[in-house]
Amino acid sequence: MKKRGGTMEIKMIVMDMDGTLLKQDQTISELTRLELLKQQGKGVVFVLASGRHHKVLQRHGSLLGMDDHKGYYIGVNGVEIVRSDTLDVLRKITLRMEEVREIIGFVMPYKMEVMAVKDQSIYDFIPEPLLKRKEAYRDEKGMAKDVPLCAGTFGLVVDQRKNYTSIRFGKDPEEIDTFYYKICVAEEPETLKAFYPILMEKFSERYSIARTSERWIELTPKEADKGLALRHVMEMENIPKENVLVFGDGENDLPLYRECIHTVAMGNAMESVKNIAEYVTESNENDGIGVFLKKIGV
Repeated sequence: MKKRGGTMEIKMIVMDMDGTLLKQDQTISELTRLELLKQQGKGVVFVLASGRHHKVLQRHGSLLGMDDHKGYYIGVNGVEIVRSDTLDVLRKITLRMEEVREIIGFVMPYKMEVMAVKDQSIYDFIPEPLLKRKEAYRDEKGMAKDVPLCAGTFGLVVDQRKNYTSIRFGKDPEEIDTFYYKICVAEEPETLKAFYPILMEKFSERYSIARTSERWIELTPKEADKGLALRHVMEMENIPKENVLVFGDGENDLPLYRECIHTVAMGNAMESVKNIAEYVTESNENDGIGVFLKKIGV
């Protein structure tokens, strides 16, 4: 498990959600939950940092006692910072309508799914050739016919209604009539791997771009990433980087690693994340966070 590093004095634990704290069925394992509650009893501050908005994070944070203890939700890859016990919004940054239209318009000719996301709403643009493949996938997985065809971080079709109350589908970027927090691009791993440098060349100077998984890329405002948001939280709490423990699995978690010393990659993490992390633990399906905390005995 240990790659390098020494003893720890942990005052803050930072966790990504999908693929890290959450299992594939969107639950927190009981071992992980109990080990985290032990840390909370010692006064450790929890930070949930995710590509999801804070209302989704709050549902899971409640299971970790964050409603009654001061902690933080870093939502939409650093777009928003919300205090867990008071739900005070400490920061929120958005993509302007014109920026959203430009990015979607650039992606669409490549025949990839691209969606604009904010709060509990998705505006999804799915190319025609992809629709039949999605319908077949939905049937193969035994999903109901009314499940919207939106992709997810780890699947060609994921029932996004669990986290988003408004899901719309569009054909023209000019239909976008308001701001959004992030743009997501979804495709098969090999196709997305080839598209990533094209996207970086076009937009990396203006936006933060990160691969959340092998089949998912997110674009957010340049001044918003998980690391910058975490740095702000650490400064507010006056907690130095050597007292922060970070768990993650995707490249959008690397900005968190940048701000800390003690970093842990899940067993299911992307190889690029494992290569940088101080430690590698078990997968999210095998109690990775709980196993790590128990073994190091912090």
